[in-house]
Amino acid sequence: MSYRSHPIPDDDGINLTCRSADDSLSSSALADRYAREKDGIDVLLVTLDAERFLERSLLSLYAEVPVARLLVCDGGSKDRTISILREFPRVELHACPDIRTTGKAVEFLLSKAATEWIMFTDADLTFPGGWYDEMCKYRRSLDAFDSKRIHAFEFYREDPVTTTQDQRPLITSPQMGRRKALENFHVDDDYLWRIVDIASRQTVEKNNFRYGKVTTTFHFHHTTEESKYASDSSKVATKIVFQEPKEIVINEDNWRRRIVDNIRAYVKYIDPNLVYVKTDRGIDTVLPLLDRAWVLEHGPAWISRYDQAVKKARRENRLWRRLLKVLKKLLSIHVKALRNAQAYWSATSTIPRHLSESSSSRDDYSNAIMKSEAEPSRCQE
Repeated sequence: MSYRSHPIPDDDGINLTCRSADDSLSSSALADRYAREKDGIDVLLVTLDAERFLERSLLSLYAEVPVARLLVCDGGSKDRTISILREFPRVELHACPDIRTTGKAVEFLLSKAATEWIMFTDADLTFPGGWYDEMCKYRRSLDAFDSKRIHAFEFYREDPVTTTQDQRPLITSPQMGRRKALENFHVDDDYLWRIVDIASRQTVEKNNFRYGKVTTTFHFHHTTEESKYASDSSKVATKIVFQEPKEIVINEDNWRRRIVDNIRAYVKYIDPNLVYVKTDRGIDTVLPLLDRAWVLEHGPAWISRYDQAVKKARRENRLWRRLLKVLKKLLSIHVKALRNAQAYWSATSTIPRHLSESSSSRDDYSNAIMKSEAEPSRCQE
């Protein structure tokens, strides 16, 4: 099947192919290494609704890498991705909504590349100074290589305290104010370190000036993993530590489809004997989702691993069924003992509180066990 790219027209109807640096971002905003050196490489980028980090990523890319051409295959972005790309020089943008997978998009872009050395990038990557020069040192010993990845997790949360008039400002405050409103602000150099915002607001209001909080605009407060004030050992007391973010499923059907498509891609295109594929045991947990006949047709080299994965899944299913039977038996014994105890206490007209309250949790537990036992196994014999 052949794929056609659809050039994206700019605002005056002219097809967007290559732009010069003069047509893009101002020189103060864009540092363009290729404009200085003229010895560059083609950079390949696949996009789909990539506006979140795209501008930041491209500013870093153009400053660090001599981008001869930025070859972009876009899968049909409906956000600001296209307009952001238009602001950068030497972008060749191909709209290919018919291409549904990253692999096919990469194949398409490779057919457009022309320089001896090329570079792949993503719309959410940035590069430290010296990255490109360091990578180039390995050209003599390697023909394709990647650099170490540092995760930069980023999320935003509105702080409701900063929009509530009766709460403290929680920043060096005020962000804007009349100098006269802060006349007579005075403290000794002893204790006031962390609550300057309260002291300054107190001064404003004691001077009979108005203090307020603006909710029609905002600022970003940046926080990272660190131990603050390292230069003053007397102030080092705490350290900020982030927990690893969790990826949650928001569309069950798409999630299951993605898992199946991914394992099909392994079987159809990847050699199962590659070291980093053989050691990935997560593959074995999803292989049983495929039909054996499909594996034989599209990836016969995988059939031995597939059979082993199915056998293991069946063993685990049998084990879980046995465990559920044991739990059900134990639950039955527990329920019988509770009923006997309640019957005894009823006969004496006194039921201990913990036995009375336990009936609700007992029923919940029993229902949970029954539900688990009723659910079909994923891999039946």
